[in-house]
Amino acid sequence: MNLGAVHYQTLGIEPGASQAEIKQAYRDLAVVWHPDRFTDNPRLREKAEEKLKQINAAYEILKSAPPQASQEKVQTKAEQKVKVKQEKKAEVKQEPSIEIPQSCKKLQEFLQARKLKEADLETKRLLLELTGRTKEGWMRPEDIRGISGQSLAAIDKLWAQASNGRFGLSIQSRV
Repeated sequence: MNLGAVHYQTLGIEPGASQAEIKQAYRDLAVVWHPDRFTDNPRLREKAEEKLKQINAAYEILKSAPPQASQEKVQTKAEQKVKVKQEKKAEVKQEPSIEIPQSCKKLQEFLQARKLKEADLETKRLLLELTGRTKEGWMRPEDIRGISGQSLAAIDKLWAQASNGRFGLSIQSRV
């Protein structure tokens, strides 16, 4: 799972986009999906409200992300692959034993069965539950900071193991 990629996808931009691109994409989508555009249709207005919540949440996460150094952007794909392989080797050597809590068992089952869409939705559900934001259906940056490191480590471990180091919270943070 690639949480950051989901936020970029929500805004319709490529990962690694500049802060100016992120802001412009947000503004464009906020105009398109603003609920006031659908005053005559309550059903569409409700859908627009939900979509705008997702857009706002993605923007909040991405606008607070540290900008990537321009040198990182110039790296070739081959250099990136070598770097990822080296990091995976180092990760395998340093990985502490992380106990998977009972609340993550369903996620573990989805990942083992290669049901990635269901696993992604289960991860979202878990994160919302851990932040107490289930009713809202989205999180703010301050909510994320309140999640225990043990819970995040367990979710990350499950994703990283199931994807051979291609998905997970720690993988996304390196990207």
